Amino acid sequence: MPADSTRDQAFSPREQLLAVFRGEVPDRVPWFADLSWWHSAAMELGELEPQYHNDGVVELHRNIRCGIYLPLCSAWNLSYGCAVRTVREGARLVRTFATPMGELREVQRYLPESFTWAFTEQLVKSAHDLPALRYIIDSQQYEGNHGEVEYRLALYGNQGLPVMSVPRTPLSRMFVEFAGVETTIYALCEEPEEMRKIFDSMEVSDNAAYLLTTKAPGPLVMFPDNLTSEVVSPQLFEQYSFAYYEQRIKELHVAEKWCLTHIDGTLRGLLPVLVRTGLDGVEGLTPFPTGDVRPDELRTLTNKNIVLWGGIPGAMFGPGYKKETFRDYVIQYLTTLRANPRFVLGVGDQVPPRSDFTRVSLAAELVEEFGRY
Repeated sequence: MPADSTRDQAFSPREQLLAVFRGEVPDRVPWFADLSWWHSAAMELGELEPQYHNDGVVELHRNIRCGIYLPLCSAWNLSYGCAVRTVREGARLVRTFATPMGELREVQRYLPESFTWAFTEQLVKSAHDLPALRYIIDSQQYEGNHGEVEYRLALYGNQGLPVMSVPRTPLSRMFVEFAGVETTIYALCEEPEEMRKIFDSMEVSDNAAYLLTTKAPGPLVMFPDNLTSEVVSPQLFEQYSFAYYEQRIKELHVAEKWCLTHIDGTLRGLLPVLVRTGLDGVEGLTPFPTGDVRPDELRTLTNKNIVLWGGIPGAMFGPGYKKETFRDYVIQYLTTLRANPRFVLGVGDQVPPRSDFTRVSLAAELVEEFGRY
């Protein structure tokens, strides 16, 4: 479709998002913010009107003129071929895996101050636990389930578009889910061969998840890697993740899926490397003043074709920034990035609980005034 043929048409949020990924020009910059953390906390606090509970979140997005795309959904269910026991102990969630190499245990604790769960103990404590971890990974079983994807496609309607999740890529899974940063780095140094075997096992196991995702409806797929250049250096990514990204992106492109990764930390080191993998977009971008890249630098570190999704630091919804500062920042960001329509205005990376929620609507007003093509 010629770019100028879309200029005078009214687009729904879903149509705006699709236009951006097709390389077309929507009527205005899409405004898609991650409200999932704020929404769940507001329900827990009893501060959310009943009509906006649960699936009412779509009506909330509609009323504040913001597109919806989260929480992530998947086209599969994961189970294990080994014995798994999960026990809730008050604010603690304890999960143990029984393997012939011994038992591995992880513990998460709910933090009411931040409305989040955090690991207090991870499965892998040292390189000694790696054989048992590989056994657990080899026992993973993915079973197809497109119901959630289909449900969210219908639920969101023209207000948005769900994003499907694939498993975290191997290095990120070690960092985030299995071992933490310090233990993973030590294991890479102390047991490189065993770590390579674990990464290979993940790749083999994940083949089923990717195949099920390629067959599911919906065009957007995300690697939920929570990348930051402070942890995943360009060198680490090149050595352990680049080829994996490249291969999986090719598989998803054959199935006509657009591929995103979630990079919600520092950007300068990784952005130029991520572009070369073939990704269609990077989501969760957190630039200056809380990140390490100015908005006017983003395109110089990427290219004209990749979709830049994010931009408003989550901290700017809080009391540390005046509303006038927020307004000026969004206007400047829109002015800077709008020159290239491969751009989705979002939050880096979430609107926090107890923040000034009126700023979400203010961003929509600013898009109306300063974000039209």
